[in-house]
Order: sequence, then structure tokens, then C-alpha cells
Amino acid sequence: MVPRPKDEDLERPAGSRLDLSEAHAIYRQMALYDMAFEVQFGLEMSFVRTLAVPSIAKVLMGTGEILARPLKRSLDTALMMYELIDSGPDSPRGRAVIRMINQMHRAVRITEDQYSYVLTTFIVPAVRFMDSYGWRPSTEREKEAVTAFYRRVGQLMGLGWLPGSYKEAERFLDAYEAESLAPSPEGARLMRATRDVLATRMPKGTRWASPTLVRLMLDDRLCEALSLPVPAPAARRAFALAMAARRAVVRKRPVRAEPRFRPGRSGKDVYPHGYELEDLGPPREPGEGRHVIPTSSGEMS
Repeated sequence: MVPRPKDEDLERPAGSRLDLSEAHAIYRQMALYDMAFEVQFGLEMSFVRTLAVPSIAKVLMGTGEILARPLKRSLDTALMMYELIDSGPDSPRGRAVIRMINQMHRAVRITEDQYSYVLTTFIVPAVRFMDSYGWRPSTEREKEAVTAFYRRVGQLMGLGWLPGSYKEAERFLDAYEAESLAPSPEGARLMRATRDVLATRMPKGTRWASPTLVRLMLDDRLCEALSLPVPAPAARRAFALAMAARRAVVRKRPVRAEPRFRPGRSGKDVYPHGYELEDLGPPREPGEGRHVIPTSSGEMS
């Protein structure tokens, strides 16, 4: 278990020269504009990693959401993350999302280490994906910003351990996975349920090859833990060449002018007419009431 930070360190992004508003601005620019493709797929692969931890897969299986509503569950998770990225965790809309996440987590038993691991999956694998396959690698300042952003999310969720730096997040994730990654019946079944959902995230011309592409985005150890066939070395080399070709093309293009995410308007696969925050997440039990959700201040393009 990584030592907890001191209480006074929780009021700032430890080990960082960025304040929270700077960190949010940098990460928002990365996720919605500069590195939108890379951040999206990095986050998708972050979710897949959690299925390779048997104890977490068992928790996810117990909720029944992934098996009953795989597309909605996956999309709702993505929309909540992008709501935080767009508005910021300390905005009224961001605080509403944090309250929803905390409410959902009260219904399941999750250990402190599991919470911390899931938080670091949003930081480290996503950055590594950018560095391996992005049109450019992430900068140290961007790594710092991503870490500070999710550190603040973890604070608002009441987590005990939070990474003080990107390197600390890396050490925690690598140590946790070295101990915890393993095949399980629950992980394999959840991965099968998630496979078709991942295809919807792929560019249209590549969806037919989605099962192979997902395996190529994961290392051999992850494939084995998810009961997936390990890609042949030749397939990995071909994938690396294809991503290098994409990198060369994308470098010549201007940065996108429209954000990848539009609050209340994205998620057409499940919400063709748009969504309210209270639409996200599992069905509420009778008597739970409705969340009071602030109107988005983001651009509704």
C-alpha cells in the first residue's frame, strides 16, 4: 500500500507547479482538441484494464450493469468522465457528477486500493497510449496536469491515497498490476460483453477489425488476463507501422476546431435527442428522487 499523503497536501496538486485551474485548462485542451483521439482511446483502454483484476471484475459482475446494458453503461461512464473534463470537477456541473459517482459507489464494496488503482488507470495507461500511438508524445507539463486533475477528482470522492506526481501514479499502477492481474471467469465474461461496445468507438472503416485492434492496443499480459488471444509479433509490428503512418498524416493537419465532446449533446448511440445528467448511470430505485443538476455552461455546438 502506498503511504497516504499528509492532510495539508490535499489542498494542492502535490509535486506540481500548476494550480487546479491551469491543470484543468491543459487537460481539457488535450482531451477535447489537441489529443482528442488519443485521450478517448486511452480512457477506453483504461476501463478495459480494470476487467483484468479479478477482484474488480467480481464487483462489476455483481452490479449486473455491464451484462444487462453494456452500451449504456460504457457510454454513461464516458459521458461522466467527459463532463468532468469539460466543466472541471469543481464546477457546479462537475460537483453534480461527483455526487452521482459517489452515490453509485455506495451500493458496492470497493477497497481503498481498488479505488486508487482505478484512479491511476485514468492517468497512466491513457498517457502511455498517447506516448506510444499519438501524433505526438505528451509533455511533462501535460503529465503533470492530468495527474493534478485526477488527484482533485479523487479528493472530491474522498479517497485516502492520491498520487502526488505522475511518476508516483506510475509506480502505484505498475506495482498493483504486478500483484493483481490474472484471468478470471468474471473478467472474461465482462470482456465479451464489452467487445461489441468497443467496436462502436472505432472509426467506421475499422470497426470490422475491432476485436483484433483492441488486442493490439493491450500488452500481452493484459490479453492473457482477459482471456484474449495474444497477437502475433508480426501483427504488432504492422499495427505500429499503421499508427506511425497515422502520426505522419495527423501532424500535418490543423488542430480540430470543434470539441470532441458537447455536454448534453454527445452520446447519440444511446441518447439520440441529447441527455440530462440525471439520465446517466443505473436506474434509480423508487424513492431515491432526482438529482438537482445545474444547466451546462459549456458550448452546445
